[in-house]
Amino acid sequence: MADSDSAVAVYWDFENVHASLMDDLGGPGSYKAVWFRPQEPLVDIDPVAEYAATFGRIIVHRAYCNWQYYGRYRDELQAHAVDLVQLFPLTGSKNGADIRLVLDVAEDLQRHPYLSHVVIVASDSDYTSLAQRCRRDGRFYIGIGTSRTASSYKFACDEFRFYRDLAAASASPAAVELDATAQEPVPLEDAADLVARAVRQLAAGRGESWARKAAVRPLVKRLDPAFDERNFGFATFTELLKALDGSILERKGEYDHELAVRADVDGTANPPGGTAPASSTPTVLIERQLRRRGLRLPDERRTMWSVPELMVSAFGASSSVIEPNFESLRLKIEAGAAARGFILTEVDFNKLKGILWRGHVFDVHGPGQGISLRVPNLEQLRYRLVSVLLEHLANPADEDPAHLAEAFFGPSATDEQQGLVSHVLQELLEGRNQIQTADS
Repeated sequence: MADSDSAVAVYWDFENVHASLMDDLGGPGSYKAVWFRPQEPLVDIDPVAEYAATFGRIIVHRAYCNWQYYGRYRDELQAHAVDLVQLFPLTGSKNGADIRLVLDVAEDLQRHPYLSHVVIVASDSDYTSLAQRCRRDGRFYIGIGTSRTASSYKFACDEFRFYRDLAAASASPAAVELDATAQEPVPLEDAADLVARAVRQLAAGRGESWARKAAVRPLVKRLDPAFDERNFGFATFTELLKALDGSILERKGEYDHELAVRADVDGTANPPGGTAPASSTPTVLIERQLRRRGLRLPDERRTMWSVPELMVSAFGASSSVIEPNFESLRLKIEAGAAARGFILTEVDFNKLKGILWRGHVFDVHGPGQGISLRVPNLEQLRYRLVSVLLEHLANPADEDPAHLAEAFFGPSATDEQQGLVSHVLQELLEGRNQIQTADS
């Protein structure tokens, strides 16, 4: 809630946000194809300004960009009295907005000691050090980003929100289109894991299995600043807990309702010093990296290889075939998996869908208009699947292709699967080297 004594500063890395939204809508590289041309408005200022105002009075509102190509944003920027900072490209496509923004924040913090909240609207992790500095200085730091924002940056914030979530309530046609196409499905088990961690931490402080319900959500928010019940399809935390009743128990305590992890109460969790899964093998470490970045591999690893083929078959190897929704697609693929002798659970399907979604392989044609497969070629689809996983590893060059193949496809990974991983890894590293060479 807004505090009348709170002063808020909002800073936009505007071109960075615009480019990310364009790539979300049209696929990777969409913005590069129209560099140095007049840009159509995609960013909606209203929901961000309204959200920032909930923390207090906005005393600084500044945006950094090469504005000569963003003239069509003029009316909305003026309506919000945004201070525009013009930055011409210094080398190639880089305009130095991140450095200028950080320097201005540092200066504003010194000039305005009463500044209590800093809001940065950007899609990358260049501002992680700034977030850490602001928090050390006692300022509340809010990050607003996109689907491309790194997890490490989210955890550096006091609070993090996705732009798409703020824009969902906007009447802007661009925002509505973005919300329909860029919303990445979030597995409910992500919420279950996060809530279980919070409950166990709080319960440990009491020396028992139960924790006060009122204390759980604030800790969940501190564990994951990007946490929002609405991402899981629930309006309130209480509604989310009801959906998690298979893993989270609730009872009425003396002063408040209490929560516990069902496995801890039932005695099915690993006891201290008991047998636990291996935690330091290369494949487990790879899976852990992906998990921290929001990607979960299916429990039945053979689905990683088989489902792309079943998906191409469901769409008839055509980008023009439209399925009514993801549920109808899941049922088709589930039937195909059963015919091949294995079970595709809904959980595993959602995990694969989440990975493929980040690979921009689906076209969502709007509410009630169905979905189509943007990449209807089997080899390209498998290539895209592996690419997404490798791109979310911190240092894929340091990983053994055999360990990568085992992590992705299971301990029985074939030579063909290992060959695919090696091929994608080589092309990924070559692409990164070319970008570094171009930037230098």
